[in-house]
Amino acid sequence: MSTFLFAWNPTKFSWKKPNHLNEDLAEDIATLKQGKKQLIRRWSCGVIRHTISVDDRVFLMMLGKDIDGRPLPSKGIIGAGYVNRLPYEDKHYVADKPNETMWYIDIRFDNLLNPKTQPFLQLRELERINSTHKFWTPQSAKSINSEAEQLERNWNKVLHLMS
Repeated sequence: MSTFLFAWNPTKFSWKKPNHLNEDLAEDIATLKQGKKQLIRRWSCGVIRHTISVDDRVFLMMLGKDIDGRPLPSKGIIGAGYVNRLPYEDKHYVADKPNETMWYIDIRFDNLLNPKTQPFLQLRELERINSTHKFWTPQSAKSINSEAEQLERNWNKVLHLMS
């Protein structure tokens, strides 16, 4: 099993629908807590599509400076899950690119945190695992196999704080 870091920038991209970030993210978090159904979200995977397999581990790195115009405390990991579907090609997620396509995977989230109301794994903690400049702030998905074990331990510590 491989481990990948995917990026989400709330400044540029809404969670599910434009202008409904808080409600949509909170709704997805509630869905996970209820445990009644799986939370699966499509995510673009770009050039790493040839290296991704079903059940690979995925961490979601929140980038950007604000959510709904309010400053974020930090960049950091707010979610984790597993690849639920092999990469597939579909319409580009940007509406003004109707003739272009992108490669996507489906992520089956097992944990998702609201960065405005819950503790999450912040950038300063991640830099203790790997301090290389910009390692944790990728513009697109990347493999993080070397850091996977320590990242999983740190992520579990954050989740333990939530219980």
